[in-house]
Amino acid sequence: MMMRDCYTLYFSIIGLTTVWAASNLQTCVTSYDPSVDYFPVKSSPEIAQDFTLSYKNNYKVLVNVVTNETFVLVQCGTPSPSSSFFSNNTKFFSVPVQRVWTLDTSSIAFLDLLGVTSSVKVLSSEAYITSACGQKLFE
Repeated sequence: MMMRDCYTLYFSIIGLTTVWAASNLQTCVTSYDPSVDYFPVKSSPEIAQDFTLSYKNNYKVLVNVVTNETFVLVQCGTPSPSSSFFSNNTKFFSVPVQRVWTLDTSSIAFLDLLGVTSSVKVLSSEAYITSACGQKLFE
């Protein structure tokens, strides 16, 4: 996956997480029920035209229409849908994201805004981190 594509996914997940953080489950499901809608707060792009978003009860499908990549974001603790329903290049992720690695320190500021800086487990270098919370990770 090219770095540009990684950023697209990263910022899409960050953006989607920000929108839903108030009402959607932010922990793993401990007792899965297929009839439950685990994403009761839904969003749809109103201005952005670079991606589409659709929902099922326990996962959402994010399609980058520019790169023609599909990302399936499965609620942690629930079963993933069969990969046979998707194209071969589909990528599956468990959400909410529990651990993050990044090659770019500029993403630390966005993680700070979400209050999840502590989820960073791998970072290419701490030399250029400007956020106070990010700097505390490496003291």
